[in-house]
Amino acid sequence: TRLMRAYELMAIIDGSLEEPDAQAWQKTITDGIANAGGSVHGKPDWWGKRRFAYPINKKEEGYYVVLELLA
Repeated sequence: TRLMRAYELMAIIDGSLEEPDAQAWQKTITDGIANAGGSVHGKPDWWGKRRFAYPINKKEEGYYVVLELLA
């Protein structure tokens, strides 16, 4: 049996997307974790669109989501 550890993952999704499209990326992230052998626990914590302290890849804002997972 392999050891699964608990992690907290904060993902930042491109702020130029419309919110429903950004939320669709949340499922893509969750599916990627499952495909790699991990699992997401609980409901993802959607923070919504936030302004960055400084530009990242010439972007000023992004959508934040926090996931609790085992991997």
